[in-house]
Amino acid sequence: MNAAMAAARESYSTAFLGAIRAREGEDFLLKAGIDTPGNGREHIWTAPVSISSTEITAELVNEAVYFEGHVGDEITFSPDQISDWSYRRDGKLHGNYTTRVMLPEIPQDQAARLRAILAPLP
Repeated sequence: MNAAMAAARESYSTAFLGAIRAREGEDFLLKAGIDTPGNGREHIWTAPVSISSTEITAELVNEAVYFEGHVGDEITFSPDQISDWSYRRDGKLHGNYTTRVMLPEIPQDQAARLRAILAPLP
């Protein structure tokens, strides 16, 4: 999982930001590792609202479990907290590095549906 998160961070500025700048896709999401009470991190999907080189503001698209936050709440994090990214283009999901790692752990029918729509990694 750590290798998948590192690969997602490495490709973020070219593949993810490149697609946003070129307006080549939709449903852009970032997964961020958010610090939690107790010194852990919860990795949660967000929809970016604004992105700069030092700060990202995004809306939660999942309910937080280990920190106080609800779907639709805005949070701010730095690019080094990104653990994955995703967007949809031409019916395919791009990115989703951590999702790919989890495929063997989810029900076979669900994994097969995901494999069918995952685009090759950049």
